Amino acid sequence: MIQTDNIDDRYGIVIDSGSSGSRIQIYTWKDPASLQKGSSDDQILNSVPKIIQNESWSYKITPGLSSYADKPSKVWDSHFKHLIKHAEEIIPESHHAQTPIFVQATAGMRLLPEKKREKVLEATCKSIKGHSKFQIEDCASHVQVIDGETEGLYGWIGLNYLKGTLNDYDATKSVVDHSSFGFMDMGGASTQIAFVPSSLEELKKHEDDVYNVYLRNIDGNAQRWSVFVSTWLGFGANEARRRHLKSLISSLPEGISYDLDGDGYNDIIDPCSPKDMKIKQEYGDHKYDITGSGDYEMCLKLLYPLLLKNLPCKDYPCLFNGVHAPPIDFEKDKFIGVSEYWYTANDVFHMGGEYNFMKYNEKLKEFCESPWEDIQANFDKGFYGDQINLPLLRDSCFKASWVVSVLHEGFGLPRIGLDTDYLDESKIKEINKEAEHVPFASANLIDGAELSWTLGKILLYAAGQVPAAGTAHFVGIESSSALPAAASTRFARESDSLFGGMFYLLILVAVIGYAIHAGFVKKLNPAGKFAMSKIADSPTALAIIDDSNRVYQKLKQKTIAFYYSKLAPQESQDVYKGSQESAKMEEGLASSQLKGYMPSVGNLSGNLRTRSSMMNLQQGSEGDDTAHRSHPSSTSLYGNFIQTQRHGSSSSIPSLNRNSSYGNPPSDFMGKKYNQYLAGSNHNVGSSSGSHLDLKTLRKDKTVVD
Repeated sequence: MIQTDNIDDRYGIVIDSGSSGSRIQIYTWKDPASLQKGSSDDQILNSVPKIIQNESWSYKITPGLSSYADKPSKVWDSHFKHLIKHAEEIIPESHHAQTPIFVQATAGMRLLPEKKREKVLEATCKSIKGHSKFQIEDCASHVQVIDGETEGLYGWIGLNYLKGTLNDYDATKSVVDHSSFGFMDMGGASTQIAFVPSSLEELKKHEDDVYNVYLRNIDGNAQRWSVFVSTWLGFGANEARRRHLKSLISSLPEGISYDLDGDGYNDIIDPCSPKDMKIKQEYGDHKYDITGSGDYEMCLKLLYPLLLKNLPCKDYPCLFNGVHAPPIDFEKDKFIGVSEYWYTANDVFHMGGEYNFMKYNEKLKEFCESPWEDIQANFDKGFYGDQINLPLLRDSCFKASWVVSVLHEGFGLPRIGLDTDYLDESKIKEINKEAEHVPFASANLIDGAELSWTLGKILLYAAGQVPAAGTAHFVGIESSSALPAAASTRFARESDSLFGGMFYLLILVAVIGYAIHAGFVKKLNPAGKFAMSKIADSPTALAIIDDSNRVYQKLKQKTIAFYYSKLAPQESQDVYKGSQESAKMEEGLASSQLKGYMPSVGNLSGNLRTRSSMMNLQQGSEGDDTAHRSHPSSTSLYGNFIQTQRHGSSSSIPSLNRNSSYGNPPSDFMGKKYNQYLAGSNHNVGSSSGSHLDLKTLRKDKTVVD
């Protein structure tokens, strides 16, 4: 239904092209210039533009944009034609030419080889410009693949807009004195976190690790937020599942057959699948029958090495995969998790919203240890609702266990009542008090509005349309380093050391050249005096040094630009080789829709690298994952597990401890209190209490905006 034509209405279109499909989201807001002139309400003037979204304005089409890698000419007729038609049926025709459209591609397109990716983007931009009147000023800024950190920052902006923390902004307060929420997102291929450090001291200490987000109030004045963001490619739920299966298989000793029944399939056990659930999997030249054992405790122990917490960090504290971050103060900080943080918790356990570890952990343990036959029967009875299908249910034990591992072992969220010994009784009561602080909650909607990173993109655009007051700062995202916002700050620091040496080499060459020149002049003019000690004071030498510095800066920037245009995409190509099918499940496609109810291990080699850590997990020459070779416990744990299962033994598994000293082998996995908790089968959590966030629920789908 076409909206009423109002001259003060503004519209914006964002198409979120994920790995499983593209979703168009249409937003509207009032003309900021008119509001600036006509409003006297301080709350409106001191807030960002009010964005309106309507559920019926969202429309999704499948498959994902990356599926057109080999047929870019089909991208209009089979894909965008239907999305643009949907937008034309809603936005008044008189507004089409002034309505910007942004196509923001994520995981699936990130994993395509560069040449194929560019052809798809080119065909996308050309077709939209040729078949619609919507505004595309230039293809580079309107049709693009965004990285994980940009997605995380957009998510942080969208979340805090919906929570109202961007309204009634007080410019007299310091950056850390403004209340805000941290953002967590987990898709199929990657996971992100974004938050404002909790103190000025920490902010200053980690200033090289944060981005400055600038927004603009209706009155034209700027808002400034310093946000830390990081992304982990290869640590999304589906990619973690793929890595887990590879770890189970590659940890088996070579030359030994595990075909117990003579059917040509090696028989192995997966503790992270419900009891007696079976899948078939091919890896290399071998075939495997993988049977779930529903051993929740063992599952958590096998997942811990996948976090790669043994990798060194440049500074403390270290999260996982070698990524450093400012300390997270869960006594003060509040986080909202979306996507996988929400889906399984809500659809399987009916526990979306406020996260209560004791209750959630009990539900998860019960589910994982249930026979698959019972889970199927419950599914047939409609116990899990209509938001999940049977193939997705197969992966739910693993995905929920992975979420628990990332939250507690990766980000350090305390398990209230188990590892909160550092808090006194009054603090624990305060955390659990009704309507008080909640460290973490999952959400899909906030006050009826869908929570998506895409909202952040359109809010940045709308805020940029506000006439600036005086010399107000630009609207956008600014990296603290000299690199563009899309560049890795870690690479900037590493490149400084590389190019710093090059700079001094240039100076040395310049000075030696000057000395040789001066010596040559001396031979021509014996009366002239040449003193090496005076070279540094010579105007000519200083000029040479200045020129060298300029050359160095240009060389550095050009090399960095080359890196991000040529080398960085190659990293994604390496991931693509082993992750094509996993990427297709980014937004919840069932594994069974691909092959054998399981993402194919396929070519499990490749570089799983993030912009922050650049860690190489490339497969070794013997088909062994170096990530797992760096974790001897991974192989020994599983090898030991296989033996205990086959011989009916209950021998203990080596323990790991996330609180162990840096560089020392872990000694006690997740602490003694948690081990004791897992061992107690009759632990009562029914009396646990906590505050409640009123996060309304609706159907499970993602919004698209940018």
